[in-house]
Amino acid sequence: MKQVDLHLIKEKSIKMTYKPPKSEWNKYLSTDKKYNPNELVEVKTLKRIYLVEENKRCIRNEKITITKSRASELETKGLIEW
Repeated sequence: MKQVDLHLIKEKSIKMTYKPPKSEWNKYLSTDKKYNPNELVEVKTLKRIYLVEENKRCIRNEKITITKSRASELETKGLIEW
């Protein structure tokens, strides 16, 4: 990799096709924790919002505790950050 021209990579004329061997797949795919959508997480609001489901008004940069499923829904809308 030391002899690869960075301009060629930026122009996408060199394609990188790295595939880890099957012996290493567990390192990339295994997780110790199961995803629980009802688990509570603490997040920070990015704007003033009113959470209808929680019946709560939040100001900017307020830390609130909500479920993971609700947090991922609000994060896609750009209203909170983890």
